[in-house]
Amino acid sequence: MVKKSYNWDYVRLDKHTECKHKILRDYIHDYIVIRCRNPLQTRFKLAFIDGFCGGGRYSSSNNAPGSPLIFVEELRRAYEAVKLIRINQGIGQKICFECWLFCVDSDRKAVALLKKHIAPLLAEIRAANTDLDLKLHIYHDFFENKYPVIKEIIQKQGINSVLCNLDPCSYTDISTVTLSDIMCSFKSVEIFYTFMLGAALRYKDKTDMQDIKKLLMSLDIPVRELSSLERAETVKARVSAIENLLWNFFQRYAPYVSALSMHYEGGYQNYWLLHFAKYHEARSAYNNVLHRYANGQIHIGGIGLLAYHTKNDGISYLFGSEDREKAGEVLQRDAYNLLCKNNEAMEISQFLQSAYRNSLNHSEDIKAALIENPEIEIITTQGGERRKQLKKDDIIRLKPQKSFFFLPSSRK
Repeated sequence: MVKKSYNWDYVRLDKHTECKHKILRDYIHDYIVIRCRNPLQTRFKLAFIDGFCGGGRYSSSNNAPGSPLIFVEELRRAYEAVKLIRINQGIGQKICFECWLFCVDSDRKAVALLKKHIAPLLAEIRAANTDLDLKLHIYHDFFENKYPVIKEIIQKQGINSVLCNLDPCSYTDISTVTLSDIMCSFKSVEIFYTFMLGAALRYKDKTDMQDIKKLLMSLDIPVRELSSLERAETVKARVSAIENLLWNFFQRYAPYVSALSMHYEGGYQNYWLLHFAKYHEARSAYNNVLHRYANGQIHIGGIGLLAYHTKNDGISYLFGSEDREKAGEVLQRDAYNLLCKNNEAMEISQFLQSAYRNSLNHSEDIKAALIENPEIEIITTQGGERRKQLKKDDIIRLKPQKSFFFLPSSRK
């Protein structure tokens, strides 16, 4: 993959970056608000790592903010949201935010511009004199060189919550060894990882197929796992095959992996956005954000809880209202079958841990697949029946009396 060369005096905001920034912006905000829901919580510590941070703004696109500035903006917005929630709920306990922003770029001019663009935002935070403290570390270096330093600071500060944004210019800029270390080194960590697979869409002959294989092998995907690509004859089939390859391969680094192709302007795009997480709650929040920006990404495969991929090309899922309707009956059937595989009863938390490994569905749709399912009942810890909000220690089980809504063969 050829490295990009930027003229930092005139940087254009590409469409795929704009789509990613919308997702990243909303997710940062939602993540912070969710992590601060405990009314007894008095402190929130968070580190945001931007491994290829750029200059901070896109000069040719109305000075649109880059990912480091988006983090600062959403951190402030989420801080105010958390304060307001506590006031409205009558919670007198303050919560102090202690946050760290680590920015790395190998381009000296990009680093200089970032320092210039981020300074006013930091000054506003200090002038507000609130319980929000943001420490900034900017490095002119390659991410692989600086990551051990960043890791040491985070661990010494006792920071458990870490978000990592990686948008390298070349696959060689970050190794899968580093990706694995990031996921293993922090208690609650998530990675946003962007890269380009242009050869997958321009494929015409065997030479292009070899290019695709080389690109995927540069991610350390073994050549023996690439046979499905050779059988893919259409663009949709290739996108589906690559999505499945990426999803299967990166499962070894994180239990919850999303590997989706960007999709805008009416078609498949060269860019892919991956999300790695350790906990199903993160996958749930991420799925919900994806549904706010329907058509921005595409999943080709299973649309339920049991199968991320399918043997054929699969169903195109674009996270819109029609897609959610289409998935409704599948979700109910999959919820039923998942219980059948687990002795007909599971705790809600156990069910969601299993379901979100495969599911890209909205959390409300998964909840509806349980509450509105004619074959399922939800029992509270006191033995009553739950009809609305679910709690993680509730038990879901198949009803003793079957409605035969699903075929009996599906229980085998």
